[in-house]
Amino acid sequence: MSTDAQINIVLQAVLGAHLLFVAVWLVAIPRSPRSAAVLLAAFLLGAAGCELVDILQLLGILREQTWLVGVYLPWMYALPPLLYLYTYTLTSAARSPESRQLRWLALGPLAGLLCTVPYLAMEAAQQTAVLDVGYLHIGSSAASMRVPLQLAILAYPLYAAGYLLASFLRLRRHMRVVEGFFSNIEDKTLSWLRWVLLLLCVALAASVVDTFSEPLLGYHLIGDTAANLIEALWVYPLTFLALAQPPIFADEGERASAQEASIPSPPKYARSALTGVDLVRIAAKLQQAMHDARLYRDASLTLRSLSDLTGVPQNYISQTLNIHLGCSFFDYINRWRIEDACAQLADGERSILTISEDVGFQSRSTFNAAFKKIVGQTPSIYRQRASAPEPYQSEA
Repeated sequence: MSTDAQINIVLQAVLGAHLLFVAVWLVAIPRSPRSAAVLLAAFLLGAAGCELVDILQLLGILREQTWLVGVYLPWMYALPPLLYLYTYTLTSAARSPESRQLRWLALGPLAGLLCTVPYLAMEAAQQTAVLDVGYLHIGSSAASMRVPLQLAILAYPLYAAGYLLASFLRLRRHMRVVEGFFSNIEDKTLSWLRWVLLLLCVALAASVVDTFSEPLLGYHLIGDTAANLIEALWVYPLTFLALAQPPIFADEGERASAQEASIPSPPKYARSALTGVDLVRIAAKLQQAMHDARLYRDASLTLRSLSDLTGVPQNYISQTLNIHLGCSFFDYINRWRIEDACAQLADGERSILTISEDVGFQSRSTFNAAFKKIVGQTPSIYRQRASAPEPYQSEA
């Protein structure tokens, strides 16, 4: 066995052991939402299984147990739906995926299984010949039997890319949900998951290049070692950040309220009973509540709590903000916080961190980003310019 093969076996064994450990951890330790943790654990177990098959191939055991290829492909086809379902459940109003959705998403693994049936029907010697020659090579006694297997391998990149795109779109919708319901969204945007999906896109592209370079060029353009390192780029961020992610919604009621208050389509507003006069009246009531009670200073303020405090239904508040004022709940509250912060920065000597916490922000970085977005400069520069004396101008 070559040194490169030994290195790759170690790399894949470490990755597989890590994936297995985190999967067991997710199942053993109660987490919310439970269904999301189970789905992620299933995805990680599937990825660990793929590592095991690759190790068996490097050890030469796969040539002796050729039936494992018939399990490997459906297993691979189950991974993209599992990752999408994890993203969906993490951001959905439902506690778990619907049975109808599960049946639909099971079609991919089932198709992968059906494509391996001709391969499994081969004699053991023919299966070994397929492994020796390569899945995508054309021209052998078993070529016709390999066609479904080849089609499944060729279709997999597009299949996986479709689910990655669906996951991106789901996160985009989730961003609208949290901005429409929460006033602080630091640990609720799932931006880390978006970066992990991007890394998965890179890994998928590298896999495509490596798979097709061998039959076209006669050698693997990327190689096993580089492929394992690329895989580690998404495995470790996904596992560690998923474990560190706190629940996005405090309870099921808040989850349902947030989903209901997400930015709706214009046709839904067209059916609303609110008139232009109603929107102006609600906007004035919100402004009065913010000015008098300084509700924005509550870091945990949500659309639901604002609705409880003002007596205005939260869907009415959302419509007023989105249609009449042209902003989300998150942006509306931040404007009040930044206005208050500007006054304190100009008049007082308190630290910027103290001011940011006083007006309702939970971190200095979030405060700086919101301040620069609204004011156009950092809090430090604003304070320097606000406290600078006016230049003397003579009457002459």
